[in-house]
Amino acid sequence: MGNSLVVTIDFGAHSAVVAATVTDYDRGRVEVLPLPAGTALDRADETVHDAITRAVAASARSGGVLTAPDALVLTHPQDWAADQVAVLHAASAAAGYSRNATVVRSRRDPLT
Repeated sequence: MGNSLVVTIDFGAHSAVVAATVTDYDRGRVEVLPLPAGTALDRADETVHDAITRAVAASARSGGVLTAPDALVLTHPQDWAADQVAVLHAASAAAGYSRNATVVRSRRDPLT
């Protein structure tokens, strides 16, 4: 991807968010982003927006500057149906991220 600030959101087997992190490659930092419990796929657009907002705040804390993430990485279990994956693509687009700035990929290992 070649971006310096990347937000990763891992969706779990039951459509709940399992983990969200922001990685600042320029500063060599990874920070866990706290998200509300029970965040689910039916609110993926809110989840992505919330994670981006928290990533901007994390960037300001560590670097003193409000910086939006350059890219999003959204992961999901490999057995998700195409319509579930489409929700993740739509959520990233709603947040203003193009397909070039978003990676949606499956995971073989379940996080839940």
